[in-house]
Amino acid sequence: MKNILLICFVCLFISNVSAQGFFDKLKKKAEAELNKAVNKTVDKATEKATEKIMDKTRDLTASMIAQKVDANKQITPEYAGGISGGDYAIDLGTNKAKVTLYYCNYTISDRIWISYQGKNILEIGCVATGGDEKNPVWKATDFEIDGKKTVVYVHITGNCSNRSDGNQTKWLFRVERVESENQEKPIKVETEDKRTLDECLCKEKGEYAVSAKNPIMGGDYGKTGSGADQLNIQQVHEHIFICKDGKIVDNIGFRGAVKGEPFGKGQIFSYNATEIQNGVTDDRDLHKFAVSGKYTDVEKLRSAINFIKNRKEYKTYEVVAGDNCQVFVDDVKKAYEKPKLSKGTQVNLEDAWYCQSGQVICEDGKSIGIPAKICRCK
Repeated sequence: MKNILLICFVCLFISNVSAQGFFDKLKKKAEAELNKAVNKTVDKATEKATEKIMDKTRDLTASMIAQKVDANKQITPEYAGGISGGDYAIDLGTNKAKVTLYYCNYTISDRIWISYQGKNILEIGCVATGGDEKNPVWKATDFEIDGKKTVVYVHITGNCSNRSDGNQTKWLFRVERVESENQEKPIKVETEDKRTLDECLCKEKGEYAVSAKNPIMGGDYGKTGSGADQLNIQQVHEHIFICKDGKIVDNIGFRGAVKGEPFGKGQIFSYNATEIQNGVTDDRDLHKFAVSGKYTDVEKLRSAINFIKNRKEYKTYEVVAGDNCQVFVDDVKKAYEKPKLSKGTQVNLEDAWYCQSGQVICEDGKSIGIPAKICRCK
């Protein structure tokens, strides 16, 4: 009897375990089917939303299909960024053109779209091109403009898919006009202002220097002391000019890569005599420079410029959070304005310029328990 009861108990236990396993499997299958249905619904909603945007822009766009760029084509990006995205004004130099947008954003999706004259004309959507920084995958989309303005705006929203690692997103893009025999040539910058740049900036007698700002990419001069001014991210090119008796005798500034140079390259440069005389370069009307600061001691300013150039390489140009033209002028200004330090003041070895004597004397800090050298103004 005991054996029969034991066998029945074991059978009952096994049947319960089997039933529990069966229900667990059934539950997992139901959850999988539910998730599949939800994802399908979300995908359809996203698809409809994208189609709605595309429908609004299709009549204004030459091609909505992104094509993978030939691996042999070298793409030099004009702009780069990350999670913060951005809005970028691109002056094409003409109001009628066929244009190509090249873009690359690796494995994290970003939304990219273009507007012109207040209307969205191209929607790339929330996409990821693939690849990595060593082997980037570029894609290209063509569009056209035909209106009154020469400027298009590229808009980017970083991590549009809200991935948990989205703060690591990176993107690159450039915009190029598609040249053809029947297409207008880019408009070269011209000016009706017949003054020389000397007359614009060097209005006083004697020797002195000025810093001046010139709006770029559809920007304005901005407000002195504003957040953008303090962070050196205004939409202007800032430059230093040295004047003597109404003539520009020297000038210096910092700029990013020019055509044919690697993206991100920076260099200290000067406008040449012809550009100063004509008040115009291939891409800028120099007459639009407006004075933003004045330096009365030219010799001291030149020393400050040399000090800054020797202290910093200025080989990489970054619009935000790095060296740009405004940062260069600001560095020179700080060096120029900083009070000279008296004898005995502790400084870094490379900061001798700040001392009244222009020299430092250093001693081994090991005697007082400091591994590095201690330097003071001589």
